[in-house]
Amino acid sequence: MHEVKLATETVAHVVGVMGERSIERVLGITVEIGVLSCVERSIFEFCFAVAAEGTPVEGAELTFLERPLTLCCAACEQEFFPECPGDACISCGSMKTQVIAGREFAIKSLEVC
Repeated sequence: MHEVKLATETVAHVVGVMGERSIERVLGITVEIGVLSCVERSIFEFCFAVAAEGTPVEGAELTFLERPLTLCCAACEQEFFPECPGDACISCGSMKTQVIAGREFAIKSLEVC
């Protein structure tokens, strides 16, 4: 369950940003999660709530943005959004593709007061 580590690191990072920028309270956190990141949202939400207890982040609402799988074809440089990482290029049929998005886990924004 890497969600535990992600949740504790997210809380620590946000608390650090709060200290650097003299932010007293965070109302919401928007997190981008790639479809290949293997992060289970419900587990992350639970772990985040536990990790945030007693911190200035406690009670912050989580919002999730799903980042789709995006491949780029090495042959024709076409970017496309396949069902799975092993799909052929939709433009030329080449199997020489590279994942360029979909593995992300990132804090995108904070709602503060």
